[in-house]
Amino acid sequence: MSRQLCELETVLQQMIVEHRRLLAHVEKHEAAMKSFDLKAMDDAARLQETSRQRIAVLEQRRRLLALELAKGMSVQELTIRKIAELNPGRSDVLLRLGAELK
Repeated sequence: MSRQLCELETVLQQMIVEHRRLLAHVEKHEAAMKSFDLKAMDDAARLQETSRQRIAVLEQRRRLLALELAKGMSVQELTIRKIAELNPGRSDVLLRLGAELK
């Protein structure tokens, strides 16, 4: 298995964790809004922004890895499904990660 493929799996896992974290922050923000807790609202908003920034960085890494994999496989457009098809040994993991991220 190539280094890029391992790294892509890691990035996808990190994105899933970060999206879950963002959802938790949004829920805290909603609870703070319902109770009119301004400090908690500010804290939750700050945490949401931090999560959004981390997701943006991870998305950038994911795109770069996909480009590297596409070049190595001589393919124009590369999706998780296509990567899974080209790497049958890791297809279950990749498809599960892709579905979970959606």
